[in-house]
Amino acid sequence: SWERLLDPATGSMHWWLLAAVDGALDFRQGRATKVRGLTVMNPLKLRVKLAFPLESFPEAIAAAPAAPMTLPRLKAGKITAGVGTGPFLASGNGSGVSDSGANVGHCRGRPFLDRVEWIDCSKNGGCRLGWKAGRIDVLIAPGASTGAQVVSNEGAWWPVLLRVNPDAFQSRQQARDIVHFLDEALDRPSLARYAAGEWGVPMYHLLDFEQSGSSGGMSATPVSQAPFPSPPLDLLFDSTDPLQSRLADKLQVLLFDLGIPTTLVGLQPRTLIERIDAGDFGLAVVRPFVAVKDTVMRMAAMIAWSCPKDRCAAIMEELVGRVVSLPDAEQRRAVLRQIGRSYTNRLYVIPLLRHKLTMAVRKRVKGMRTSLSGLPDLSYCWLEQGDEDR
Repeated sequence: SWERLLDPATGSMHWWLLAAVDGALDFRQGRATKVRGLTVMNPLKLRVKLAFPLESFPEAIAAAPAAPMTLPRLKAGKITAGVGTGPFLASGNGSGVSDSGANVGHCRGRPFLDRVEWIDCSKNGGCRLGWKAGRIDVLIAPGASTGAQVVSNEGAWWPVLLRVNPDAFQSRQQARDIVHFLDEALDRPSLARYAAGEWGVPMYHLLDFEQSGSSGGMSATPVSQAPFPSPPLDLLFDSTDPLQSRLADKLQVLLFDLGIPTTLVGLQPRTLIERIDAGDFGLAVVRPFVAVKDTVMRMAAMIAWSCPKDRCAAIMEELVGRVVSLPDAEQRRAVLRQIGRSYTNRLYVIPLLRHKLTMAVRKRVKGMRTSLSGLPDLSYCWLEQGDEDR
């Protein structure tokens, strides 16, 4: 159970943190990967106690077998189970190379571990999570039959799903033109960095992967760390919604003025869900128009694109601490599954708009919003009790 998994007194050997971050958890099915010799010391601080030397921990993780898991998928408006893999080894040949199956976008497997480092932070053998090069957003594409993996940079378009709350947005633009509203709301510093290639877009950093000896792990060495042109954007929107169509047209013009080419993709809601679920757009999909009032959640939403490694660890500590503090066990499980799914998909978050906009959100999130959820959507879980307007 969730409580037993997080209770240090039970001596649980689940590697629950990495499972949560890398998407390999479904506590209801009891299929989280287990690693012997590891116990959770303090779930609020994301610290663990090791039964073996710190320096040998990566080898112990690499030797852990892959575990099957269940990932929720949306089909015909209902959440169904999709087959996944464990967090440490991708499905297939056991060397960390993902098979090109229907669920290849749901688990990238081994490469995540090559971005992780362990920092000794106490005298009693404890350690904490850190990030190599301060990034966890490496998008790995399956390589050739030789087992080599490279970062995909062919046809790289960065899809962004446009979702708005019509009532809240209409009230905002009563006294001014819609273009002025968007122009004011755009997060220009972030977009300028994106247009200038200063995001360090990993899909343009070709990586050489080599087998790292007997551990069976993979190691990554960036060939170049220089800025590269950021990929164009695919702005996905519901073609049946006149407001979304108007916003998409205006947003395309504003982004072009900032040096960011954008292609509009208007589809019927069902078709949009099916194509995204089938992986037709390649990368993860996020929404620029989303209310994130909680600072922790706002920062967590930005982990995937810009965060120093020390700040990243602190954010994750605070984030999971908030999750653990949620009163409802099912809600906690849902939130962590969402975190895992976002990271498994290598979620890229583009903060097109400042997250200061006030919007109403429904208490029950259904349909497309559930299917296309990303880290910013976790703010929905912090709804205040009795606030029926959100």
